Amino acid sequence: VRKPMRVRGKFQEADKPNGNGRLYPKTLWEKVLGSSKLQEAVKQRRILGELDHPEDGQTKLSRVSHIITDLKMDGAVVVGEAEILDNEDGKRLQDLFRKNVPVGVSSRGSGETRSKDGLEEVIPDSYVFETFDFVYKPSVEDARPSLVEHKTMKEEKSMSDKGLRAAFRDADRLARELLQIRPKTVKGRAARIMSEQILDLES
Repeated sequence: VRKPMRVRGKFQEADKPNGNGRLYPKTLWEKVLGSSKLQEAVKQRRILGELDHPEDGQTKLSRVSHIITDLKMDGAVVVGEAEILDNEDGKRLQDLFRKNVPVGVSSRGSGETRSKDGLEEVIPDSYVFETFDFVYKPSVEDARPSLVEHKTMKEEKSMSDKGLRAAFRDADRLARELLQIRPKTVKGRAARIMSEQILDLES
C-alpha cells in the first residue's frame, strides 16, 4: 500500500513579470490566499487541478490529477503543496516526478489587466482564482515543486524495524557493561551515573 505522493515548492511569485508578460501584485496573492473561503476549501480538499491547463478553463472530475493541500505566502512567493492522485492522469504525473522531471506548476484564474511600465498588471480586485495545474512550461520558470513524500508502508516498517534493532543493540551493550560492575565498589557520583543508566536501560 502506497502513501499518497506529495510535492511541495514555489507555485507562484508576486511583483515579478512572468513569462506571459503579466505581473501579479503581492496584494493580489495576499487577497487570494488570505480568503477564509479559499483556506476552508483547501482544508476540505476541494481545490482540484489538472495535468495541463484545460482549454475551456473549467475543472472536470474526469481530468483531475491532483488535490491542492496547502497554500501560503512566504514573502512574495506562493508556496504550495499538492497530493498526486492514483487515477490515470495522476499516475502520468507521478511517473514524471519519479523520473526526476522538473514539472512546472501554473495558476489558473481570470481577471482584468492594466498597463504598467510596459507590462500587463493583473488588477487584484478583479481576479478570480480557480486552482493550480501542472504544466510543461510554467509562466514562472522556477515554479517547479519537488517530491517530498512517497514511501510504501513496507518501506516505513523497514525503517521502523531498523530503529528498534538499533535501540535493542544499544540496550544490550549497556546491560553487558553494567553487569561487569561490582555494586559495592561504586560510590558517590559514579553510583548516581550507574543508577541513571539502569533507569535508561529499564526504559
